[in-house]
Amino acid sequence: MKPYHKMLRHIPQLLLVLAVASIFLFLSSCADRSSGKVKIGIVLVNDAEIYTLTRDGFVEEMKKQGFEDKKNCDFLIQSANGDIPTIGMILDNFKNEKVSLIVAVGTASVQNAIQKTSEIPIVFATVADPFIVGIGKSDDDHPANVTGIYGTAPYVELLQIVDGLLPNKKTIGLLWNPTFANSVHNIEMLKDGISKVPTMSFEGMTVAGTNDVLQATQYLANKKVNAFFLVADATIYDSFESIVKVARPNKIPIFSVDVESLTDGATVVYGYDYKESGVQAAQMAVKILNGTSPKEIPFEMYKYSTLGVNLDVTKSLGIQIPSDLILKANCLFENGQLKKNQKLTQESQTVVYYVHTAAMEIGRMLRDLSEDEKKIELIRSYIDTVRFYHDKSGYFYVYNFACLNIAHATQKDLVGKNLYNYTDTKGKFVIRELSEAAKKGGDFVEFYWQKPDTKGEKKKLGYVEPISGTDYFIGSGVYLFND
Repeated sequence: MKPYHKMLRHIPQLLLVLAVASIFLFLSSCADRSSGKVKIGIVLVNDAEIYTLTRDGFVEEMKKQGFEDKKNCDFLIQSANGDIPTIGMILDNFKNEKVSLIVAVGTASVQNAIQKTSEIPIVFATVADPFIVGIGKSDDDHPANVTGIYGTAPYVELLQIVDGLLPNKKTIGLLWNPTFANSVHNIEMLKDGISKVPTMSFEGMTVAGTNDVLQATQYLANKKVNAFFLVADATIYDSFESIVKVARPNKIPIFSVDVESLTDGATVVYGYDYKESGVQAAQMAVKILNGTSPKEIPFEMYKYSTLGVNLDVTKSLGIQIPSDLILKANCLFENGQLKKNQKLTQESQTVVYYVHTAAMEIGRMLRDLSEDEKKIELIRSYIDTVRFYHDKSGYFYVYNFACLNIAHATQKDLVGKNLYNYTDTKGKFVIRELSEAAKKGGDFVEFYWQKPDTKGEKKKLGYVEPISGTDYFIGSGVYLFND
């Protein structure tokens, strides 16, 4: 052992070394913070296309926003390959890695994430309905560390398209994986919709995994179903090829809310752009990384929907597609080529989003109200200050199906008046046609109407949808400048 007085002589040198080391660590820490490099954990339920598209949209948008993987941030991207316990293990790893943010893609991912942490910010994406699985009570009332993107596919509208294309009595074949809460919810909603169509019935089969889908589809074909209707379900989406293998030789059309299946053999698709779901999630993530609390960021619904028609399939099946469906579709697949419908402009896509979102939100808010006066008061309050487009010419109006104006954002003098007999400058019964379009579940109508802050009527492309649970419909439109 060294003598005590000799050890004392080394203390200054030791202190100097420790001091230098401390300064080095401090400077290194400062350098890491000043570089802005963060870790973001991204967990996918599995590698179904709806999830990988969401992931890609997120990564691409983050790069546009200045967060590039391996440069100024690290993306830890993991798929659970459909195994729920694996999601928990992935999230534990994210916590150990001290990620700054968790991006939960799919319902099972966010359900597990909120159980794992109440401190790390969570942004979810590609979730059908967060509320039925306990992720908040409303867009503004949710866990303090959670926000995200969601949307229930337009099932009612697609059912109405099916009914129009297959006018006789028909049996709809349904497939789903019951382990997914949102899939069960979607199926129950779809069954309820089918029960309200006199010409429709259904046959259903559940599957435990992708290996069951081919056999289940064949079973339904043997039951002589007239169409397959595919809900948002990762197992079913991942097994679309198996469904086509059965549907094609049996000449059974496939209707799906998975827009990516249009080019793979679906007849008509109507759903959301999941890549855009990732884009929206990235925009939320950037806000959080820049200091905004998730608590202050309301949940958002998907902004863009796609209605697509596969004209090659409809031709082979002998299904006649009405011209109004072609007008409404923003994607057409013909002669092996995917085409964007040039008739549907970006502005008209925007108005579909706004009207659909408003119809769903108002319908949800009216559920617990029984008095008509309170319902009308809420509707008027909701639409009163909403404006969109660069010139603020986008606004909402609400009528009942008898053409009585319930609310109008810009023309208050119309409120309470029945416009059943109103005609525009070209003699069109505008509100009658809008009412009929809403009764079909939603559609476009061209007419002439007074544009705010201008003189005379201008040509307008209006879009309307019914408000669920009521006899009201809501609409908006885009003014056309080529007339």
